[in-house]
Amino acid sequence: MESLLLIRIITDNIHASSILLDMNRAAEAKKYALDALKIAQEKKTYPEQEADAHRILAKINTQLGDWKNAFFHAQNYREGLDSIRNAEVQKSMQDLDVKYQTSEKEKEIARLDSENKLNNLQLQRAQILIVSIVFIVLLISLLTFILYRRKQLKFDKQQAELKQKLLRSQMNPHFMFNTLNAINQYIQTNKGNEASDYLAQYSRLMRQILENSAVEFVSLETELEFLHNYLAMQQLRFDKSFEYAIDVEDEINPEAFEIPPMIAQPFIENAIEHGVRGIKDGQINISFSINNKKLTLNVSDNGKGFSSSSKNIKHKSFALDITRERLNITGNNTEKLIISSPNPQTGKGTLVYIEMPFKRYD
Repeated sequence: MESLLLIRIITDNIHASSILLDMNRAAEAKKYALDALKIAQEKKTYPEQEADAHRILAKINTQLGDWKNAFFHAQNYREGLDSIRNAEVQKSMQDLDVKYQTSEKEKEIARLDSENKLNNLQLQRAQILIVSIVFIVLLISLLTFILYRRKQLKFDKQQAELKQKLLRSQMNPHFMFNTLNAINQYIQTNKGNEASDYLAQYSRLMRQILENSAVEFVSLETELEFLHNYLAMQQLRFDKSFEYAIDVEDEINPEAFEIPPMIAQPFIENAIEHGVRGIKDGQINISFSINNKKLTLNVSDNGKGFSSSSKNIKHKSFALDITRERLNITGNNTEKLIISSPNPQTGKGTLVYIEMPFKRYD
């Protein structure tokens, strides 16, 4: 009974598989056929049913295009039914073998073709990337050069304009006229030696103004000589109505330091014209010192000082604007240019504090 029941189950599954295959439902048909094959293989006593299951599975896999499994089941069907092998089965086996081999070759060709296309695509992308990088580098280089040239031209223009402003601020017509007039008075009063000394000092001062206004840095020693000459000429103008002192910290070697020329001069001029002028015992102090590795300049006077309503604000503002522009160009922080009036140290006059850009050669 069990044997007949199993044969009936195998036969029913194969029959159901065949009907589903005819309905083009190969995937469902395959399930029934595999169930039939499994039962037949487990019992090993139903060779005909096992061969039949292989036969239907060969057809199912053929319809599914699974040539490898189709060939496998057909081969098993042939081996299981050698006794009923015929020309039609042999031809089917050959066809399946050809289709299987053809399918494998087509897959290999498709794989090689895909690899070739991928390699070509990668090569093209690499070439495009290289060209793009070269173009970007050239573009950046060109833009950098253009920006550098524009910045350099702007810098040169600013330097030229500042030199003109600086020269005009130093060669004050009133200062020149009054100084020459004072020298002339020495000549008129038969003080030839004094007149000669002052005239020589005046000529050195004019030469220094012209030379220093054309360069970006001068030695501190040269700047100190200029300040002494300038203040001596100013004392001559005002009949020595004020005194001055220039102090350089011991740590500073004037020959080893270079600074922008004539930074202090506009503030000294303001100290004279709008500070100590017209008062008794006027005093102007100039000092250079090192503070936290920064070179600082202080110009102070004991004069009248100024307020926001003072008429000398315009003069101070002009000197301040020129100095700020010059310090900006040299890269200094103009926030470190501070003018205090009254001087917080004395309660009167004016104090100018500047952190100077400098070069040091030790």
